[in-house]
Amino acid sequence: MATISIHERRRRAPGHYYANADNARFSSHLLSVIGVASSTEAADAIGYNGSTSIALAEAVRREMSLAMELIIKAVIAQRLENGESLSVASVPMSHNIPTLWKQARLPSLDEADQKRLQALGVIMTWAGRYAAPVPAKEDNPDFSYPVTQVGKIGDAPLLRLVSVCWDDFDRIYQIAQRTLWHLSPTF
Repeated sequence: MATISIHERRRRAPGHYYANADNARFSSHLLSVIGVASSTEAADAIGYNGSTSIALAEAVRREMSLAMELIIKAVIAQRLENGESLSVASVPMSHNIPTLWKQARLPSLDEADQKRLQALGVIMTWAGRYAAPVPAKEDNPDFSYPVTQVGKIGDAPLLRLVSVCWDDFDRIYQIAQRTLWHLSPTF
């Protein structure tokens, strides 16, 4: 019998993904409720001269994106551990959150929530870390931040970037978490 490395065991462990997803979910919530006084005090303590509200909002979005990716990967890992047949043989090394959602066979979402998943995927893939996507992927729809048409100015559409508030994120996260709990009574 072949020995499985510790790294491969961790890649296959639903509990590992779940624990890290739960940590990122907690962090995103904590960052979203930090008060102005606390953030100003922390900024002063390290000589930070940027906008604390922008810094915190970016951190919340990154943690929400990470939490969503990891809870979905926990579902995939659990399904694989249960011996279910999926379109993947192992947990994908991907940040494409909408594709992961489908691979995990999670319930269908309405269009607004699908756009929220796409926004989280874009944040996880590049927008939460870089100024622009890799040049070869600039025209790939998976790397485009989703928009919603909110009106028109003449013949031109008026578009708004899709936002993901903590409550919407957590509602979608709970769908994946309930699925995980249903698949394994140990969670």
